[in-house]
Amino acid sequence: MKYISTRDPERKELGFNDVLMQGLAPDGGLYVPLLSDDDRAPSLEPEYVRYMSYEWLFATVNGLFAGDDITYAKQLEMAEHAYAMSNFPNRQHSTVTMLTKIGENLYVQDLSDGPTYAFKDMALQIVGRQMNHVLGLGHGVLDILGATSGDTGSAAGEAVLPNDSMSMFMLSPIKGPTEFQKAQMQIQSREGSNVHHIQMPLTFDECQDIVKRLKGIPGFENLGALNSINWGRVAAQVPYYFSGYMQAVADGGRYGDPVDFVVPTGNFGNVLAGYYARQLGLPIRNLCIATNENDVLVDLVNNGVYAVPEKSEVTTSPSMDISVSSNFERLVFEMFERDADRTAEYMSHVKPGQTVAFSEHGIASDALRKLGFSAGRSDASMRLDGIRQVHAETGGFVIDPHTADAVNIARKLRAKDPEVKIVCLATADPVKFEETIEEALGYIPERTDPRTVGLESRAQKLGRFVSLETAEQVAEYISTHRLDK
Repeated sequence: MKYISTRDPERKELGFNDVLMQGLAPDGGLYVPLLSDDDRAPSLEPEYVRYMSYEWLFATVNGLFAGDDITYAKQLEMAEHAYAMSNFPNRQHSTVTMLTKIGENLYVQDLSDGPTYAFKDMALQIVGRQMNHVLGLGHGVLDILGATSGDTGSAAGEAVLPNDSMSMFMLSPIKGPTEFQKAQMQIQSREGSNVHHIQMPLTFDECQDIVKRLKGIPGFENLGALNSINWGRVAAQVPYYFSGYMQAVADGGRYGDPVDFVVPTGNFGNVLAGYYARQLGLPIRNLCIATNENDVLVDLVNNGVYAVPEKSEVTTSPSMDISVSSNFERLVFEMFERDADRTAEYMSHVKPGQTVAFSEHGIASDALRKLGFSAGRSDASMRLDGIRQVHAETGGFVIDPHTADAVNIARKLRAKDPEVKIVCLATADPVKFEETIEEALGYIPERTDPRTVGLESRAQKLGRFVSLETAEQVAEYISTHRLDK
């Protein structure tokens, strides 16, 4: 199993461990798998993984991407630790990502039972262990740089904290993340910690741009990544599509039936994992992108036009307040038949304030729809209605605002084709968005988990944020505090 950069016309090949530690390629591209000599994905029939526990499922699916770099036995060992009851206390027997039925042929798949109550834990709890394993093979230390719109920061921090051979510098906007999300990051970033959360008076897209710019500066090119520009994280998300599919068809269906997935996404990494799951043989009929008011992906899917606004709008589903979806480049690379030059040319136009159309680059306007993608938009009032409706119809089941966006769009899909099962990915726990939940339901569900009780006050006493304003200040701070000096 080898990997190439989306912007390297020479197609230099790297192994899984190398791309895991690098994150962003030195040429600014993203790594994608060279799945076989003829670039076709191996087939993994759903029936083959039908009865596997999630740990075995992960080792089997992720093993296709890791190849010989990490043995099957090691993958299984790490998965057993990552997905243990201590990290995912609500897991049921062999299933970590449980489905809740909220309507006829309509389900919510819980991905947010991990240490930081976000779907990012599903990947980062294992990716952190994979990185630590590779470092133990003689790679020394690793400094990680990233940006977050809310959930990635704390999930990545939780993956890095136990590892003395790793440090992390995570940029986040001051406005956007909820108080709970801020508290999670703040308490990780206490004095002397190997995790540094840096608040900036910028949008997520601007923070992400700083990350990409710094990666192009000599001395910073070896900084790793834990957000979804890192292929390891995308690969680690593929297994839960298999788990969700198996659970859905087990409810009155049969193996081989098509299933739709509705995915709240901003940076395109989560839905891209679904694309690769389908490439491996999973019968996903439709991958529907759920957006909030930052709905540039809707026009992109429907019309092939990517019109990037100058700034993203701050909403009540903040993890999707993104306009430049970094992972989309991986799909662009496939649409351009793995032509690195054409990919780089197209992506050079995906910038704030610019518009680029598929038709201008020789791609059909409906190319994404032909690949099985669709997209829909949900706004603030719809989110509140979605939370209320699910709560009322299920006798008290509470979903977070991002999941509400997905459910709202899924209901429209079901109205058109009620016979096909639809799985909505629940990407965060409602506890992270209590203000919105209270506005929708009139009350805040009681916190019972010791990790959440009094979190904000503990963060104020024990934690801190690093406050910086410019890329130059970020570079100087990293130079002073990084492990690899």
